[in-house]
Amino acid sequence: MTRCSLLLLLLILTATGAWPQGRAPALDLGEGAEAIRIESPAGMVQYDEERNLLYGTERVVITYRERRLEADAIVFDPMTREAQAFGDVILDGPREHFEADSAWFNFRSEEGMAYNVRGYDGDIYMRGAEFRQLSGEEIIFRRAARNWDRLDTEEPEWVTPRYTTCEFPEPHVALRAREFDLYPSDRIFARHVVIEVLGTPVFYLPFFTRGLGAGQPWDIRAGYSSFLGGFVNVRYNYRHRLYEPDPVTGQLERKSAGHLRAGVDFFTRRGLAYAAEYGYTFDYGRHRGRWQTYMIDDRGREDDRRWLLHGAHRWQISDQLVGLIGADLVGDPEMYEDFFFFRDIERERGRQAERRVYGALTYTDEDFVSRISTDWRERLSRDRVTNFSEPSDNNDDFFFDRDGDGEEETDERFNDSRYGRVSERVEYRFSTNELQIGHLPLFYDLDLRAFGNLDAGLNRNSTGDDARVYGIDLYQSLLWQVRLTERLTLLVRGGLGVAASERDSDSFDIDGPFPRRVDNVIFEDDHSFYVGTDLTGDDGLNDFAIDGTEGAFDTELLDLDDVDTVWLYGDIATRLQARLSDALVAYAEWRLRESTGQSLGEFWAEAGNQTFLEDLYAYRLDEHWMELGLRHTLRRPDIASGIRYERNLQGHSEIYNAERIQRLSAYTSWRNAARTLQVALSGGLEETQLRHPSDSRELQQTSLFAGLNASVRPRSEIWYDNFAITAFFPLDDDPFATFDDDDRDNEIDENDGEISVSNLLNVKVSPVWNLQWFVRVTDRGDDGDDDDGDDDDGGGISGLGANGSTAIRLQRDLHDAILELGIAAKNDSFRSGDSGKSGRQ
Repeated sequence: MTRCSLLLLLLILTATGAWPQGRAPALDLGEGAEAIRIESPAGMVQYDEERNLLYGTERVVITYRERRLEADAIVFDPMTREAQAFGDVILDGPREHFEADSAWFNFRSEEGMAYNVRGYDGDIYMRGAEFRQLSGEEIIFRRAARNWDRLDTEEPEWVTPRYTTCEFPEPHVALRAREFDLYPSDRIFARHVVIEVLGTPVFYLPFFTRGLGAGQPWDIRAGYSSFLGGFVNVRYNYRHRLYEPDPVTGQLERKSAGHLRAGVDFFTRRGLAYAAEYGYTFDYGRHRGRWQTYMIDDRGREDDRRWLLHGAHRWQISDQLVGLIGADLVGDPEMYEDFFFFRDIERERGRQAERRVYGALTYTDEDFVSRISTDWRERLSRDRVTNFSEPSDNNDDFFFDRDGDGEEETDERFNDSRYGRVSERVEYRFSTNELQIGHLPLFYDLDLRAFGNLDAGLNRNSTGDDARVYGIDLYQSLLWQVRLTERLTLLVRGGLGVAASERDSDSFDIDGPFPRRVDNVIFEDDHSFYVGTDLTGDDGLNDFAIDGTEGAFDTELLDLDDVDTVWLYGDIATRLQARLSDALVAYAEWRLRESTGQSLGEFWAEAGNQTFLEDLYAYRLDEHWMELGLRHTLRRPDIASGIRYERNLQGHSEIYNAERIQRLSAYTSWRNAARTLQVALSGGLEETQLRHPSDSRELQQTSLFAGLNASVRPRSEIWYDNFAITAFFPLDDDPFATFDDDDRDNEIDENDGEISVSNLLNVKVSPVWNLQWFVRVTDRGDDGDDDDGDDDDGGGISGLGANGSTAIRLQRDLHDAILELGIAAKNDSFRSGDSGKSGRQ
């Protein structure tokens, strides 16, 4: 029945006096769950016995279960529970509130229709057009003819519904479509959608859907960068959840869930990029993971497709068996630096110069763990032989050089050939827990490992000196733990191991004649080389000659022929711990490990390679250490502090390049009772061996390090501040720190220290405005003069000079969106002769 016919019926009934004789301000019908109340506080409710209808014309209210219908006039059928309402109609439910010009609604089936609707269901606001509720589980808002104020037959004015989550009369952002299909507390669907900003159409979507109860699905950012140009980033968030009874417990559990974040980026200087990120869990949490991908055909670089893939997946195969696969791949190491700087500057990842794919299968028992794993990695480097014992030898590894000819390229592109394989490992490990022997204070431990991996040799960018290494390592130990007194405990561990590993090539693929300098290493033959030789001379062969003959040096010769295939090793460690008071604990620890021969791991450690334990295999190397410590902990006030001293007790000739000799460190932290203020301070001194001990230029360098972290978070949460400062300064100058290469003309001083300061301040200006300011400054380099007398504005181990980044963001909560206005600036400069880059904003 149309609105016009209902009004006509109401007028006829009034004119003919067909009203029941009984009148009342309120009527109650039915009982229990079917009870319904009809009231008209300003007038009377009348009942027509002949038609079995109730009428009210003075602001009538009908209440049934959790529903409430209010209107100027209502016709109600108590048998079918149907109501027809006219004039300022209001329909309230458990989570919805709608207003309309007229409506029809069935309280029993929860079906209905309304015209010129405005209102909300949860955080969904609808305005205009026709409302049709098919049931308690589905509501449709569709286009309707706007003729509810006219009785003539003129051409109707079509009105399309508008959807938003903004409660303002004129929403900041809204979606308009011919029809919206709403499933309360679940999802909303629409087709042919136009996005409006302050009532102005700005974008078209062929299809739209959003899960209700989740966050705002759209994330749109726009701005300008001096490096990227003007940019627009559009992301769409799709969330899904599925709940089903657990097959074991029968309780309703989350079977699967996911969050997809996909979109595009447009940069006026770089082109169009595609992005996707998906985090998920399914099969009741037995599978879970997160993956991210990004790709752009960078028109700032000729024929250069740049990309990244990052993520991991873990699955619970059984209660004891777990699988894992993962990848961290980038097309070039500048991906994060170039395209994600403007997004999350405080969590900036920076340059990623390594690619990795890995996987593992782990079986866990109450007493042991069994795992087989694989790891494939490659790292950015240059095609050259590396002198691992020289601290400055790899300073220019990260400089731009497209073809490896020593000349910087202006397009700042790393060639894919700059990536060299450093690991192709497959490893099996079986390790027990600490197994107690009977009721004695003795615990037994076994660790078995077998591996096959790539040894990248001295040139990681070439396959010439690559070799496969296969090995096995069996280690067993006993731990004795005894409480000497109530406050004094002694732990003693002794272990024995047997290991074997073999390199399938006994040479470095170097052609004679010998002795020969190749890049920065002097070879005696194709399988031996000198460590730590001075390479600043013209030929590098005469600086350390001791007997006047070419090829004789006062530095140590490392030879692959001296590497043992099988060796034994044993270790012992003791720890004495004393509780001097309830808050003060002191301890002393001593560790010693000796082996019967030189392993391949000892060979690379002596050469100065600092990454072989990760790249090749974690060999158990000879060591002799002492450690003393004191810890003090209080709960009221909440203060923790401590001091620790470590000392390498090996003889000077046995200490490797870059190995720590001794270290003294201290720390203290304090937190107030309300936990709104925290301060932590740490610092100390450490002494490190530079170059091989046989090198006449070797140095025991002492360095100072310090750090301060402070956090203020008032309970009002109106503002918070995080501050951090770190510093590292070598106290002993290395007279041979500057490494000069005629081909590259680099001048980098290894004596330069570094100080880094960062601060994040967040202020809630008002309930809807939020201000955030972040700044980080890192100073690397020397304020003195270069050899040429010019100011030195660069330097540092990585070649970076003083650099910094800052960002200011102002956020406005628009209810259905977050409006963010911000500016970010960054200076990233490094020196490489006369070339370099700086200034990104």
